[in-house]
Amino acid sequence: MKKITLLLLGLILTTGVINAQELLAHWPMNVTNSDDAISVNSNITAANIGKSGTSGSSTTLTTKGFANWATSTSIDLNYYLELSITPNAGYSVTVTQLHFTHNRQTVINPNSAPKKYEIRASVDNFSNFTTLATGTIPNTATENNITGLNVPVNGGETLKIRLYGYEAELVPAIQSTRHWEFANNNFGFKLYSDVPPTLSTNKVEAFNPVVYFKNETLFLNAGNNILTNVSFYDMLGRLLTVRKHINAPDLSISNLNINNKMILIKIETENASVIKRVIF
Repeated sequence: MKKITLLLLGLILTTGVINAQELLAHWPMNVTNSDDAISVNSNITAANIGKSGTSGSSTTLTTKGFANWATSTSIDLNYYLELSITPNAGYSVTVTQLHFTHNRQTVINPNSAPKKYEIRASVDNFSNFTTLATGTIPNTATENNITGLNVPVNGGETLKIRLYGYEAELVPAIQSTRHWEFANNNFGFKLYSDVPPTLSTNKVEAFNPVVYFKNETLFLNAGNNILTNVSFYDMLGRLLTVRKHINAPDLSISNLNINNKMILIKIETENASVIKRVIF
């Protein structure tokens, strides 16, 4: 009996570790919240759902539908829904999972709803992007749990995820296309990470600037690097003050009015950045 109990306990603990996910943001898309994000991680900012091209929407007790999609047979970059998150200053996160339940509208000429979709992600407003998923939109509500993602987002970057729908047909009577529907309330769109957002450098640490105090003055020395910006944050990621366009390897700052506190100093050059923890 003892062996069986220990085995079951081990299985429970192992399963918990495998399935544990940190919810970053949830867009329930219900009557109360509309396109707002809720249940947002405290170290993340999440924008409302963005839309381009798809102008109409309908909300019921169980679904939210978006109408007017691309009729082209390939992806049209002007028709999409957009989810976006921004880690707080000094934090980074890696998105590992996107979850939603969707279907094509099944009443009033269902063929007019978009038939196919593609999901892309970018941290530089789609100058570069990663394709997360492609597929055919089902006729009945189907859970879509996109796992195994590896999308890193650093502090100061905004991750945008766009869902493109295409191959829709116009309804002759109204000259528009029907809805791509999503389950709402406890479903909606959810973004997850394997671990919570963490304090880290925005980029790989490429240099190690010297930071020290003397006579109530803070001194920074970047060695052979040229400083561009230096930002000061409290431990909650709130910006305290910033010095921009420095264009020099050294910086001295007096009268910061930050006493007996641990703060984060983000030191940036043209090619790298690093975050230092400093106690005043």
